[in-house]
Amino acid sequence: MAALVQFFVSFGVKQGLDADELCEAAGFLPEQIVHGERHVPHAWLWNIRQAIIDRLPDQAVGLEVGRFSSLEQFGYVGHALKYAGSPLAMLRWFVICAPLSDSFAREVPPQLFVDADRVRLEVPVQPHDQPECVEAIFTGLVLSLRQMSDRNIAPVSVQLSRHRPRLVPAFEAFFGCPVVPGSVDAIVFDRSSLERAERWSDPTVGQRFYDEFERRVRAAGDPFASAVRSSIEALVGSRTFSQARLAKLLGMSARSLQRRLRERELSYQKLVTEVRKGSAQRLLADRARSIAEIASTLGYDLSAFNRAFRSWTGMSPSDYRKTRSASRHAERVR
Repeated sequence: MAALVQFFVSFGVKQGLDADELCEAAGFLPEQIVHGERHVPHAWLWNIRQAIIDRLPDQAVGLEVGRFSSLEQFGYVGHALKYAGSPLAMLRWFVICAPLSDSFAREVPPQLFVDADRVRLEVPVQPHDQPECVEAIFTGLVLSLRQMSDRNIAPVSVQLSRHRPRLVPAFEAFFGCPVVPGSVDAIVFDRSSLERAERWSDPTVGQRFYDEFERRVRAAGDPFASAVRSSIEALVGSRTFSQARLAKLLGMSARSLQRRLRERELSYQKLVTEVRKGSAQRLLADRARSIAEIASTLGYDLSAFNRAFRSWTGMSPSDYRKTRSASRHAERVR
């Protein structure tokens, strides 16, 4: 979700970095992340994190990003988490919300294991992701639990698959527990410390948010297809747009992209056409944009755009714009 990318840009600005320069280094435009609810490619998260890490070589960036976070910074989702009712419920909601925030989490979501005495949260990360990623997630989660409860909630242990000994003292001071190496990234709590109802507890409000989360997850549809469409939308106007560039943006090889599309009986060219058609129709609704400008935005010259649009809709872009305008006028009259 764009809100997550916005968060990292805000963190960089807080550290004295230039927002526009960060966005440029990460490969997207500031206006592409204005709408916080928009799904964006997972690669944008990787790029913005790497841009920050490169510019802050002397900081424990994962720890500082986690400390910088707060529930309020994550908009609707952050506001809702305050009403989960208890720290344990908040962790359950985090698992549900994660696929709404990050396209990769829709592919491989976090897992929560609860037994009589312990609560264990495992957070998968892509193999090429920076170790700062999971460090920030665990730090931010613990900080949010503490903000929610007004208690110094401490895990029993934190396990990191890419354990970095030089940072252990700083992390152990923050978490208040051992930070150890392991085969997966996991954080473990004593169950009894997470079950007390907190000050924001409201079962009625909490249930409404929970139902909305489930609705949004269902509406997201096939997570891989959604991620591919978002990535095509990000690249579609580029003169060097290609299947290889799309695969790179998704963090996989071109061969893996082709295989996963085949598994879902999806056509790369058909997806590109769907995105271009939808983008063209949306842009044509803005009469301040010329048709030539819209064609260029979508990677066409004017004549090619006219031919393509006619093949999609059976009418020229100018006729489509007139039809839309007449339809809107009729609606206003009614």
